[in-house]
Amino acid sequence: MFVGSAGWGAACTFLICNLEFLLRACCEIVATWFGCGRSPIAPGTVGSAAALLFFPLAITSFAVGFVLFSALMVLGTFAVAQYLKCHPGISDPKEVVVDEVCGQLLVFVIIAALMQSGSICLRSTDGSLWFLSLTGFVTFRIFDIVKPWPICFVDRNIKGALGVMLDDAAAAMHAAVVTLAVMSVVVM
Repeated sequence: MFVGSAGWGAACTFLICNLEFLLRACCEIVATWFGCGRSPIAPGTVGSAAALLFFPLAITSFAVGFVLFSALMVLGTFAVAQYLKCHPGISDPKEVVVDEVCGQLLVFVIIAALMQSGSICLRSTDGSLWFLSLTGFVTFRIFDIVKPWPICFVDRNIKGALGVMLDDAAAAMHAAVVTLAVMSVVVM
């Protein structure tokens, strides 16, 4: 006879409740990108600015940048899905900025891929990398805010966490093209 079996049940219930709380808390931290999304002014821009910390990694190694982007995209999509489940009725909360972090990172991963393939060449001694990061940041924010076609199509037609993440990936692709065009005129 197990006298302590009721105690095990209570312990398991306590553990499960705490694991659910921990999962929700971790997902909120990732979704708001460590609180950047809680900024009272321009949370999306603050999230994009936080992604600039990844710029040196992403721009020097396409492989590292791609792995980082891929992992963050998967983790971010999961975190956003959990966040949306806890906040029903809001399709793309302004405090969720992990999508901006992924999008901003993707701009630099695309550029790194082209740099490593030899398609473009930047000299780091003349400030071109600084200008590249600024141009990539500004163009991404413009495309993310304005959402021209086909970004607006993705934004309107793909729902849930995947839609939240993919419209920023689409904005990143446009931003990378424009950034490279600007760089080819100004720096290269």
